[in-house]
Amino acid sequence: MRFPEIAKSLAAGIRRGDYLVGEPLPSIAALAAEFDASASAVQRALEEVERLGLATRTAGRWQVPGGTHSQFYDFTEPMAGWAVRAGLRPTGQTIEAGIGRATSAEARALGILDADRVARVVRVVTLEGRAALVVRATFIEALADAVLAAPPDITSLLDFVLDSERVSTGRVMHRLGAISANSQDVALLGVRRGAPLTHVVRTAYDAAGRAIEHTTFRMLPGAIDIRISTVEAARTRVAS
Repeated sequence: MRFPEIAKSLAAGIRRGDYLVGEPLPSIAALAAEFDASASAVQRALEEVERLGLATRTAGRWQVPGGTHSQFYDFTEPMAGWAVRAGLRPTGQTIEAGIGRATSAEARALGILDADRVARVVRVVTLEGRAALVVRATFIEALADAVLAAPPDITSLLDFVLDSERVSTGRVMHRLGAISANSQDVALLGVRRGAPLTHVVRTAYDAAGRAIEHTTFRMLPGAIDIRISTVEAARTRVAS
């Protein structure tokens, strides 16, 4: 078995409680025998599980730390792919979708004129069946048809739109902060009004440098631990 599959299986087992918090994980030799894999593959899998925050290495042994419900995500890979690899079950659901006129803030972010037409979508992303974040995305008018044609339960709207329109992405900019839950967040995430949420703002550009999408993510605190990376992927996509 290859190390990604081993890492996925170990991560899922840790979340199920197959391995007790604070107790050592089986040795590399034992895991190699269990997964019919090489010791090096098991070592790489354990390092991946450690990167996800599900294992720590102490005195030459691996163990499950406390607080394993929260996983690191660094925006250098698609959220949907990251979630699956981390042993989670990501789903998405479109709540609202339509065409409107750009607000001043949207126009500035997308480099268009105030009141230009844009496509807007509100979505909820769940992890392991629990609503984890509300996504509010705004796309330029050139991508509107693909946005509105996307199935409501598509896992990644951005991936669907880019693939449909054969658009290659360039840089992706993120801004991180905090925000209070509004009435729609209350209904979709089950939090009280005014509750603190992690707030991420993303602007995606195509390969020619044109802004194509401006999105805000409102996340439950602790649902995802965000890790900032200085490495920028050539094609960065996030479930939206």
